[in-house]
Amino acid sequence: MAARLHSFNSLAQASEELAQQSAVWFMQALQKNAQTCIAVPGGTTPGAYLQALAREPLPWSRIAFLLTDERWTSDDNPRSNFRLLRASLGQVADQAQLLPFYREGLDHNQAQKPLGMAVKHLFAEAVPSVCVLGMGEDGHFASLFPGNPLLEEGLTTLHRVLAVEHLGEARLSLTLAAINSFQHVALLIQGAAKRDVLAEAIAGKRPELPIAHLLNSCELEVYQA
Repeated sequence: MAARLHSFNSLAQASEELAQQSAVWFMQALQKNAQTCIAVPGGTTPGAYLQALAREPLPWSRIAFLLTDERWTSDDNPRSNFRLLRASLGQVADQAQLLPFYREGLDHNQAQKPLGMAVKHLFAEAVPSVCVLGMGEDGHFASLFPGNPLLEEGLTTLHRVLAVEHLGEARLSLTLAAINSFQHVALLIQGAAKRDVLAEAIAGKRPELPIAHLLNSCELEVYQA
């Protein structure tokens, strides 16, 4: 497996280029399938990408969105990734299908199985074409964190969704197996610290990092600023 590096002077430029490439990937998938889906990360970094993507003239009713991971909180909470997704997509959020992770009345452990079934059903209806990931300076992606007791399970299980906790916060995350279901996997990062961590992982110097396992399992398109 390998990583293809695309370097840019700014996050805005990287986001715009990735959005345009994502549109190409969508249309390739939709030539053969009625629907397709994309997984996107939370946090602040993907906001510019999602806004750029929403400007693309795509058949949004045939495209579904899900998150790579989510904090276990209601959609009206400022820390909700789903809330950020809807806000970043603007009017596109009303046209596309959006799969929320949060389930009222359940804790994250109870929600793991039904959400996994929902993701399985979505992948059967809408071919998983694009997965965009972020990465932390600790080398984590989605909610697969180094040192977490459930990291190994997240990297090896064939289930699509994993319930985890990080720094006392409950989360649900796509597993490595779910991410590898996508036809195209891209990493969007900003800053020298993250670029250095990624370079060490690519060089084989940090094989213990979650990102190193991702690099070893798929063809990764890296958009870095």
